[in-house]
Amino acid sequence: MQDNKDKRPCKKLKVNFTYKKPTDDELRNLIDSSRCKNTDYSTSNWIRALEKFRTDVNYQGLIEEVDTKEELEDQLCRFVHAMRKKDGSEYHVSSVNSCMFAINRHLNNKSVLSKPINIMDKDQYYKLWQILNGKVKSLVSQGRGERNGADGFTEDDLLQILDHPAMSGNDPASLLYRIFFFNAIFLGLRGGEHFNLQLQNFIRRKDKYGGFDVIIYKSKTNQRGANNIESQGDKLYIPEIPSIIEMYENYFTKRPTQADPHFYLKPCNISEGNWDHNVGINSLGNGFLLNKWYHIAFTLSDPEKRLDIYVDGEWIGFYGIMSVKDQKVVFNDGPLLIGRAYNYHGFSGEISNVRYFNWRLSVEEVMEDFFNESQKKPIVYGSKIALIHVSTEKYLSTKGIKYDLGSQNKQYMVICNGQEIDLKNDDWIVIGANDKGINEGDLVSLNNIIGFKHQATGCYLHSHDTNNHERVTPISKQQQGDESQEVSCY
Repeated sequence: MQDNKDKRPCKKLKVNFTYKKPTDDELRNLIDSSRCKNTDYSTSNWIRALEKFRTDVNYQGLIEEVDTKEELEDQLCRFVHAMRKKDGSEYHVSSVNSCMFAINRHLNNKSVLSKPINIMDKDQYYKLWQILNGKVKSLVSQGRGERNGADGFTEDDLLQILDHPAMSGNDPASLLYRIFFFNAIFLGLRGGEHFNLQLQNFIRRKDKYGGFDVIIYKSKTNQRGANNIESQGDKLYIPEIPSIIEMYENYFTKRPTQADPHFYLKPCNISEGNWDHNVGINSLGNGFLLNKWYHIAFTLSDPEKRLDIYVDGEWIGFYGIMSVKDQKVVFNDGPLLIGRAYNYHGFSGEISNVRYFNWRLSVEEVMEDFFNESQKKPIVYGSKIALIHVSTEKYLSTKGIKYDLGSQNKQYMVICNGQEIDLKNDDWIVIGANDKGINEGDLVSLNNIIGFKHQATGCYLHSHDTNNHERVTPISKQQQGDESQEVSCY
């Protein structure tokens, strides 16, 4: 028997946790997360309609700037009476109702009046209620109070859709279309719910049928906010029909291993798709230009039976062995042929700087390798570089030309100069962004945010809103109100 005298209770490990004060940006992120995108979209559309009416009838400012309840009610009454679609026809009753709620949300968010505001309250906005009531009755009398429900698909409709060549599932695009259609039919997803769908939402059931459960954590009818904090995600399922399950499995096996977590991906644009076990440069399509160098990378995985392809650091597709269960990627002592094969005479071009790694590069490593090799030397903080506009092949320059804004002006024009580099005016020095502390000579890594300082003038490249009165220029004045950003050296 074991002696228990020396047994001592285990001490719990104490972890000292210190709270940090959340920043305003972090609070704004949570507020944004609480908002429904569809609701915001609807609100912005109705406010644009309201502001168009106000502009057409010469009201000044914005609706949220109206500073008296009486004036607000009067403007809204006139808008309700006048509101029409873009073609001049009347709205449906439900649209008028949606519009009023949208305006109410907008006012509670931005109005200068005291909150809360409830323009639907008969006691507070009686005149507006009378106008709205009359509008609704008028629309009902015109037959705009009822709507016909959508007709459901018939069996013939479904068969006709599934039998269409674009839904065959025999290539990347048609497989994606077919899966999208299945998700719409079996899961009843709406547009935004399709967009938010992720691979992790699909869970294989551990039963003899082998179907899929699909967990929808948040939907239009289940927002999961503070008002229904105890609610659960919706658990839907894909029916255990062998041909349908096989189609989903086919879609899952052909996804890149390090792909974006979203369920829907862009179809591979390779001419032979992800369906060929023979890999060659000829299969990458006709997108290559003559007399131009490309960085091409292949990564190979035996466990996943796939070879991923990258061009200039960007993943463009993969190939998988057709009979995944029966075949292996064979590593042997045979020759590694690059640019040719036993039945192919060779690549009619130049190949340089070939490198072989004894591990599978990640997406980030391929991108880093591309950037390192695409530059004759690494870019570091303090590097002097030139910036070229891709489509015009002109260099970014100032030419030392200042705006005509008086003797105190320090702004230089930034232009796309000629196609020949001007070493005096086209050189920019790489610096840290937003006064971020860096050391000159440190490597500029992928995804670093950087700034530029013009070598000749010592001014910094920056952009500002065209409504910025402190740095207004003749160009700013011409572009005010069109949401443009002006670039200059300051």
